Amino acid sequence: MSCSDHHELFVPPDDSKAFCVQVTLAASGADEVEELLAILDVLVADNERWIQSMLDRGIRPPCCARCGGVKYRQPTEADYKSGSILFKCAPTMFRDGVAACGTVAAYDVAALRILEGADAWVVLLDAGGPSSYHAIVGTPAGEHDPTLAMVEG
Repeated sequence: MSCSDHHELFVPPDDSKAFCVQVTLAASGADEVEELLAILDVLVADNERWIQSMLDRGIRPPCCARCGGVKYRQPTEADYKSGSILFKCAPTMFRDGVAACGTVAAYDVAALRILEGADAWVVLLDAGGPSSYHAIVGTPAGEHDPTLAMVEG
């Protein structure tokens, strides 16, 4: 990625369409991982559409969530107890300025694909508990955790 040291919050145009998904995973084990990856694939596709629409309008969206000024919000105990996960689309993520790992990974994968023509995908890591995963970015060159440099603070 062509990240810079400047991380000002990107403000999308007011007419940007918002697409957020609140899900409670219904499957378990390997099926749960597949379900979560399928949901994230939908979000990646929506982000790709949004990034391309920005480019078509002459607006250069950030190369990654971090360069757009977004901070990573680590899950809380309440998040784990609720059993649901909120995934935000790009315009909502940038308006809020904070996002969880799945939202960040879905945007960064879409940005790599559209802005750099790169092969990228979301990877889920087991975070050590039931329905507990951490989303990162996979590429042919390896895996990258974009949230490591984005902790909310």
